[in-house]
Amino acid sequence: MLTASETAALRNLAEKKAGTLTAFVNIADARRLTELGLAQRSQQGWDITPEGAAYLASLGPEEGHTGLRLATLPKPQVSITENTADEEMSKDPAADADD
Repeated sequence: MLTASETAALRNLAEKKAGTLTAFVNIADARRLTELGLAQRSQQGWDITPEGAAYLASLGPEEGHTGLRLATLPKPQVSITENTADEEMSKDPAADADD
């Protein structure tokens, strides 16, 4: 059985895997989850394992959940427009003086 803090860390890792921006995981909790096979170390910190996901599924949706969620980031909308101010600034000021 996991502590409330370990369960919260495991839920945090599940949300991270789902693409949600999450808070940092307590290192001691993450190490304990790794020892139990519920998480694994990765280049990005820790990741939930299939066993960890199965454990969370067995708990149900709310047990041990802290409710902490920082943000779910939408895909950015990119719009490229011409900047005419750059064109005007690149003109030779001396050429305008003759007008």
